[in-house]
Amino acid sequence: MATLMIRYHPFQQILTFSLKDMCFVEDPEQSVSLCDWDDLITVIGSNVVLDIRREIYSSLEYTTSAGISRNKNTAKLAGGFLKPDNQTIILNSQIPSFMKKFELNDINGMGGKAGDQILRRFNVPPDVNSIEYLNQLPAKDLSVEEYPNLYDIVQGDFSQPLRDRVEIKSMMSRKQMMAKNPIKTVYDSIDWIKTFAGDLCNRLEDLDEESGVLTRPRTVSVNIHIKGSSNSKQCSIPVVKDLKKLEALIIASCMTLIVELLNSMFDLARLNSVEKLDFKNIHPYNKIDIPHIHNIACIISNLAKLENSIDVFTTSDKSSANKKLFEQFEQEQKKNVESQTADPVVQPKMNKVYINKLFQKYEQDQSKEPVTQKKEPSAPNKAPTKTKRPSAAPEKVPISNPSSKKPKYNILDSLKNRTNKSSSPGPTSRDVDPSSSTYYCDICRDSFPDSQEHKDYHFALELSKSLN
Repeated sequence: MATLMIRYHPFQQILTFSLKDMCFVEDPEQSVSLCDWDDLITVIGSNVVLDIRREIYSSLEYTTSAGISRNKNTAKLAGGFLKPDNQTIILNSQIPSFMKKFELNDINGMGGKAGDQILRRFNVPPDVNSIEYLNQLPAKDLSVEEYPNLYDIVQGDFSQPLRDRVEIKSMMSRKQMMAKNPIKTVYDSIDWIKTFAGDLCNRLEDLDEESGVLTRPRTVSVNIHIKGSSNSKQCSIPVVKDLKKLEALIIASCMTLIVELLNSMFDLARLNSVEKLDFKNIHPYNKIDIPHIHNIACIISNLAKLENSIDVFTTSDKSSANKKLFEQFEQEQKKNVESQTADPVVQPKMNKVYINKLFQKYEQDQSKEPVTQKKEPSAPNKAPTKTKRPSAAPEKVPISNPSSKKPKYNILDSLKNRTNKSSSPGPTSRDVDPSSSTYYCDICRDSFPDSQEHKDYHFALELSKSLN
């Protein structure tokens, strides 16, 4: 019998509904008052449960029992309280008296070793009601580390989140091949692996929309059926948020697993009459013969829930940082795609005439400087005879002061002479007499009259290289 206890103002009535007789019976002698809105919601829920039980009986002719309460533990106790054709409604005010009708081992999760351990720890006598005995103890005594919710459980106040569906732990996509058209090469399985990966990613997308939380796999496995035996191999993959990247990762992982699995079962190199298989250069997938595969499947498992949900990210620093990283990565990907599709940028050619003018101006400025008379060093202090710099035909450059006796210093000619003298050995700077007025360059392996001018030459040479 299913009993609905409702007090209507200004009159009261009890409705007893029998699923077998399919009729209501009024009993005005019994009634229960609704004290608050929680009781009203509980009664409304009982009407929904009654409709479900009625549909089950009309379709399958099965009688059912049900329990309605404010939490799952007390509702489970009420569901089995009046079997086989009743539903029990436990209002908030009736929970303490209702819990005294049961023992601790009757509560969900407290049966077996867990309940016995608690009874021994608190020295519960066997001839008394265990829940009533534990309710008399102070709350601080029941707060044990192993069972932090023990006090709420025996009080009937322990609430748990209700899940509207069974939590999915794995997904599989499978194909049974026809006997006339099996998989004969590794390449034949690629199309099916791509189909499996796309199907699994679509199902993950549907799961994300239903649950409101991003769920991604951490393990990929492949199962194949050859000659009456089934074999499988799995590997771990990183948690990837983007479904397109996850699809490509599943395809690559499955192809590697198939080759490794077939190699462990059969010697593919010997089967294809080669010493060693090289998938990249010599032996593509469509040239590798394998035993006929009649059944192939791709499985993703070890599903992990990401911290960031679909609707909103959490306010923690870690989640916000992850969100910024995802956004930066997506922006970089868009920029890379745009740069690949855009027309190549033509670099403007540098005007080398302007650089030549700079060198000419530099020579003109050097020629304008007054020539200082230097004393010739005495004979004993002269350094050993040095090879003179070979003369080269200087370029015709207009000189503002033709009467200057100082020779022109042509940087381009010095560059040519440098290549000729770099191979020939010459004295180092240590071999030169420090009292000598000449300057010896270790790079050019030659001596020059003016050290500052030659250092300017090297500076200009480096500038020319950087500009060209």
